[in-house]
Amino acid sequence: MEAEIQTDIVVRPVRDVDAVALGRVHATCLHETYDHLISKAALEKVSPRRLAELWTHWAAQGPEFKIFAASKIAGITTAAWMMIVIAIATAILLGRTTFGRYVYATGGNAEAARLGGVRINTVRIATFALSGMAAALAGTIDASRVLSIQASAGGFLTFTALTGIVVGGTSILGGEGSVGRTVVGCLFVALVANGFNLLGMNPTYQQVTLGIILLLAVGTDAWSRRQA
Repeated sequence: MEAEIQTDIVVRPVRDVDAVALGRVHATCLHETYDHLISKAALEKVSPRRLAELWTHWAAQGPEFKIFAASKIAGITTAAWMMIVIAIATAILLGRTTFGRYVYATGGNAEAARLGGVRINTVRIATFALSGMAAALAGTIDASRVLSIQASAGGFLTFTALTGIVVGGTSILGGEGSVGRTVVGCLFVALVANGFNLLGMNPTYQQVTLGIILLLAVGTDAWSRRQA
């Protein structure tokens, strides 16, 4: 009799719990769990990458995260709007500011730029910092679109982006290039990739094709430099 009473006390509240309340309890527990994991990771001095994984996995749980890239303004997704704004801002930064001229000078001939008074180390650090910010934003947008976060996700996108940049006329040796041509090159590569997807071809062929395009673009750039 005592065992039956205890069972009734334990089981009955669970059966009577409202589904919404249970969802709230689950969300609260999930929030506290990840807060605990992040605090524990900080105390144990784990790698920053692992700490970032814990935080981003928790941040992607909310429905607001999907709105970041999937919502639309004037029929265009916010991800496309962000790309347009960043492309325009970068074009102005490189073409209309002193910092942009320093970037071109450092990429073209670092020693000549240094002798001309350019702080090439500062320019390089700032350039890598801006590149890292852009990569972080791209990763956030991609994660918001698919609602999935993995440390190894987007590994192939690096090769795709590099192909688009070189096809757009940016020299692999530095010192030449423009944002407008880079956008056109990336759109061309995206068009090729979309064609492979529509045809249902093996992704390996897509990688091989992009590799051939990249080799041709690099070879053309090297040949044009020799002719000059």
